[in-house]
Amino acid sequence: MDFHHSTSLTVYLLSILGYCAGQDALPSGPVNGTLGGNVIFKTTINPTTLFAISWTFGEPPVSVVDFVSSAGSVIGVGYVGRISLDNSTGSLELRKLTLIDSGTYRVSLRTADVIQVGSTSLIVYETISNVTLRANVIDLMELNDTVIFSCSVSSGSSPFSYRWLNGSSEVTARYGIQLGDGGRTLTIANVTRYDQGPYRCIVSNPVSSKPSQNLTLIISYGPENTTMKVTPLDVLYGSGSNLTLSCSAESSPSAQFQWLLNGTLLSNNGPELRLENIQANQSGSYSCWAHNTRTLRYQISEPSDITVLEPISGANITTTPNSSIIEGGSVNLTCDASGAIITREWMKDGHPLSAGGNIIISEDKRVLSINPVKRTDSGEYRCRVSNPISTANAKHGLIVNSEGSLSQGLSAGAIAGIVIGVLLVLGVAVGVAVYFMKIKGFFKKESSRSVGNTGKSSANGGGPGGNQPALCPPYLRRLLLQITGMMALSSVWRMSCASCLLKKYLRLIQGPELCRHHTIPEEGWWVSSAGEPGYFLHRVRSGPSQQPAWSACRTTHLQIPPFLGEKAWP
Repeated sequence: MDFHHSTSLTVYLLSILGYCAGQDALPSGPVNGTLGGNVIFKTTINPTTLFAISWTFGEPPVSVVDFVSSAGSVIGVGYVGRISLDNSTGSLELRKLTLIDSGTYRVSLRTADVIQVGSTSLIVYETISNVTLRANVIDLMELNDTVIFSCSVSSGSSPFSYRWLNGSSEVTARYGIQLGDGGRTLTIANVTRYDQGPYRCIVSNPVSSKPSQNLTLIISYGPENTTMKVTPLDVLYGSGSNLTLSCSAESSPSAQFQWLLNGTLLSNNGPELRLENIQANQSGSYSCWAHNTRTLRYQISEPSDITVLEPISGANITTTPNSSIIEGGSVNLTCDASGAIITREWMKDGHPLSAGGNIIISEDKRVLSINPVKRTDSGEYRCRVSNPISTANAKHGLIVNSEGSLSQGLSAGAIAGIVIGVLLVLGVAVGVAVYFMKIKGFFKKESSRSVGNTGKSSANGGGPGGNQPALCPPYLRRLLLQITGMMALSSVWRMSCASCLLKKYLRLIQGPELCRHHTIPEEGWWVSSAGEPGYFLHRVRSGPSQQPAWSACRTTHLQIPPFLGEKAWP
C-alpha cells in the first residue's frame, strides 16, 4: 500500500471510529461557485501545527489532497494545478470550477492528539447572460388594451429570480398587475398613460444578476383637459385690436385643433388662432376642437366670449319737428351716433335730466320727448353716449317761442331784415303822424322836439287839451313786440323787465339791467298804448370796441304817453 492510500485510509478510519474532538471543522454550506471561477473552503480552526490533512469529494469519497507533515502533500487525480492547501488551517482553494465540481466535500484535520472533521457542499453556477425582455404588443390604447411582458435568459444556471422595474420604480403584483411563471411574466390590464415605462427585468441566480434592455410602450390617450387661452385677456375689445387664441390638450399622439365661432367650424387649423384688426362682426363665442387621430376621440374646450365694440363717433341730436318750437306744442330730441352705444345720458344746461312731468325718455334713452313744451324748456340739451372704450357728446340749443310769434322758422338774417324794414316804416309813419298833428294843432311848437332828445313828456299826451293822444297802432305795436321776441301785452305777464338783443339774430334775455332807471334815456324809442307800461327800444354796446346792438325792455315803473316821438329812427 502506497503513502497516499495509507494516509487517506488512516484518516478515514479515524474519522469513522470517532477519534476526534468535534464535527465542526467547516462552516455550514453550501458554498456557491461560479463556472470557471475559484472557491475557498475555509476551516473553522485557528492556525496551528497540523500533523495530517485530508480532503475528499463525493460518495464514495475521491481524494482531493492528502497532507502528512512528515511526508508532504499528495494531490488527487483531476485536481493537479487547481488546488492550494493552507497547512496551518487546512483551508482549501479550488480553482477553474466546472459544473461537475458541484457536490459534497469533507475534511479531516489531526493535531497531536485531536482529529477534527467537517463537510460542506459546493454548487457551481453558470453566470446569467443575454437577458431579453419582450411584450406581446407595444402600441396600446389607454383603458382598452392589455400588455404581457416576458423575460428570458439565453445562458445561466437556475434557480432564477426576477425583478421588474418601471423606470426606477419596482413593479409588484396588485390590482390590474399580475406576475406569472415564477415571476418571468408581467401582465398589465387596461393600461393607462402612466404605464408606458420604460420597463426592464432583472434576472438573478446565486452568483450573478443581469438586467434586460429597456422597453417602452406607446400608449395613446386623450384628448383631455382641452383649454383655450385668449391673449390679451379682457372683457371687451375695440375694433382694430389684435388677439391671439391658443388651445392645448392632454393627448398622445398630439391632438389636432380646429376652431369654432358660435358653434360653426372655421377654416383655421392648428393650436393658435390669430385675430388681427378684429371688427365688430367677428364678435361671438369662440372655442377650440381637439381631435386624436389614434384614439378617434375628440373634446371641445369651454367657450370664450369675445365682444368687439366700434368706437363711438359722429354723435348728434336731431329734433322733430325741425322748425321753430312753439310753446304748448311738443318736440322730440333724438340722440344718435355711429359705433356701439351702450349707455346714453341726457343733460339740460349742464344738469342731469330724468323723466318726469312733461319730460318723457324712451327705454333706450335714444329719444327725449317734451310734451307740452314750456318756455322754461329752452336751453342747451346735451346727450352723452358711451361704451367701455369710448365716449362722445352732442349738444343742441332749444328755443321755445311764444304762440303766434312771427319769427317762427325765420333765420337770423331774415329777422334782422324785418326789424330794420319795420323800423324804417315806423320812421316814415311817425314823421307823417307828427306832421298832421302839428297841422291840427295837437302840439305846441316847442313840443316838436323828440321825447328821446329832451327826456320830458306830458303825462297825458300832446294833442289839443292833452286828451287826444296819437295812439300807437295795435298792429304796429304787436309787430314790434313780435320782432323783438317780447310777449304780447297781457295783464298776466308781470315781469320787471324782458329784453331782446339783436346781434346776429334775436334771442330772449331776461333781467332788470336795461330798465333800472325811472327816467327815459335820451337815445331810444318808447312804444306804448294808453294806460299800459311802455317798451323802450334803444341801442347799447356790450363793450367799448363792440358795435351797438338793438335792445328792447318793458318797465312797470313808467307810464309813457301814447304816441310815437318825432325823432328819426337811429
